[in-house]
Amino acid sequence: MLVCRPLSLIAVLVLGISVVYAGTGLAGPWPRGAGNVFFASEVAVDRQGGADRLSHRHYLEYGLTDHLTIGAKVEQQTGWDNPAQLPPLARFYGVPVQSGLFLRVHMGEVVARTPVALEVQVAHNAPLDGDRVRLAAHIGHSFEVLDVAAWARLGASAGLSDGGEQGQRDITAQLGVTILPRVRAWVDAGRIFTDDVRLSRMTVSAAVDVTKRFSMTVGYSRTFGGWHESGWRLGVWSSF
Repeated sequence: MLVCRPLSLIAVLVLGISVVYAGTGLAGPWPRGAGNVFFASEVAVDRQGGADRLSHRHYLEYGLTDHLTIGAKVEQQTGWDNPAQLPPLARFYGVPVQSGLFLRVHMGEVVARTPVALEVQVAHNAPLDGDRVRLAAHIGHSFEVLDVAAWARLGASAGLSDGGEQGQRDITAQLGVTILPRVRAWVDAGRIFTDDVRLSRMTVSAAVDVTKRFSMTVGYSRTFGGWHESGWRLGVWSSF
């Protein structure tokens, strides 16, 4: 249940930042591999009542070694506005950019095809003071269903309290399948917790490999609970 609207807006902002980086192209618990690079860029339009919100997000991973991955993420979101009030690009003017860095340590497999990773995230200007430093854990499992490649993974993270404001805690689950040799689809379900807010979001996404190195992505997301919003995402991935 949402306690008050300003807290709801903060929660929705943070959930958007967290869930977008759960896409199947991101290594998560699986090692990126020494010298390998992955880049993702996405634009999104979310709608709530008669207002909408625009955002663009960018994510980079680099495999330092087979067991260490570093990365960065950047996002900018407008407020909730009437789409007729301003041109889309003008709505980003003066809006702060959220950014962060992370280091992920791949711990190996707990059982066959089930890797685990631990992560430290540092944010430049987090929405909540308690989210300036975050700890995360990832576990995944790859398998086959009727000779079709599939995967599942679970991630959880928490902000470290600075002695004042408590950071966000969240958990995200993902289930995906390779539909065709060049087409993958997956579902993400996420839930966040703060001292005052509980909020859930589900996203259905697909990726099409345009070339060996580039993929196009599309997704639809919706929140559940006291705050109702839905939206579309369009993006591109590149790995090399």
